Amino acid sequence: MTLPIPENSSDSLSTKKEKQICKLYVELMDFEPKIYRILYVPSDIKMSNLAYTLMSIFNAHGRHLYNIVVPVKEIKEKDLKLQGMAKEQITQAMRFMQDIEIESYVDRQMNAMDADFFRTELRMLPPEKLVARKVKVEQFIEKNYLTFYMNYDFGDG
Repeated sequence: MTLPIPENSSDSLSTKKEKQICKLYVELMDFEPKIYRILYVPSDIKMSNLAYTLMSIFNAHGRHLYNIVVPVKEIKEKDLKLQGMAKEQITQAMRFMQDIEIESYVDRQMNAMDADFFRTELRMLPPEKLVARKVKVEQFIEKNYLTFYMNYDFGDG
């Protein structure tokens, strides 16, 4: 579904742009029966605003840290399987894939230590970490990353 954005009347040279609306299916994990919501958001919504919207519709207070994970490895692995790639090749390719973590708060020093641990101990690429208030949903839609996992309240209180 797309909605036209009205032209700015003060700018006679402006052209109509269409604002994309995303229909999201949001489900709480590990609940039976399923607890879910369907909501519509503009594609240019910042991930931080999306996170607080999700907290609101599930009656969370928004007092804890959260992160949103874009499971790039999971998405790419499914794509490679659909393309008929051999299991060994997929395993090799996955070594060079990394998930994207979008965080409510980023501690650069801790992230540097995490990255070092991933490289030296696990021999893997560390996840790419972004700040939620600086990225928008549309940035991931454009890359066909259509699945997100949100983690809220890491047991910090």
